[in-house]
Amino acid sequence: MNVYIYSRDQLFGALNSDFPFGTAVVSFYDEGSSPINFKGKPAASISRCINDVRWVDRPDKWHAKEFDDVAKFIHECAAKGYDIICQCEFGVSRSSGCAMAIKEYFMGNGIEIFRNYNYYPNQVFFNNIYDRLEKFGKSK
Repeated sequence: MNVYIYSRDQLFGALNSDFPFGTAVVSFYDEGSSPINFKGKPAASISRCINDVRWVDRPDKWHAKEFDDVAKFIHECAAKGYDIICQCEFGVSRSSGCAMAIKEYFMGNGIEIFRNYNYYPNQVFFNNIYDRLEKFGKSK
């Protein structure tokens, strides 16, 4: 499984050209924005309106249902052998936190994302997605 990080513009570009076969999309969009119309191109997709949250008193309580759904979706995609695109507005924080969690959980190399200065993984996204990947991976 390959994991990619895209901005909204990069995903639009991919959707308007040759979208990679066997690829799923995890998309995060902002309040006041709208989910992307994937035009049926990804093998699977999930969109969630979750803003770029910063560290808060109880980050484990932020958007638990949405993170549960995202983790279940990721497990389903991994079981099918799909590559995964993680996408957010700028392709820097939420998407990189999601990609880092996926890479750490499945391949043990999430640190690669953190070491790349193009990305600033959102800690709340990383922790919530990683923890839920573990939760739903063990419940099988």
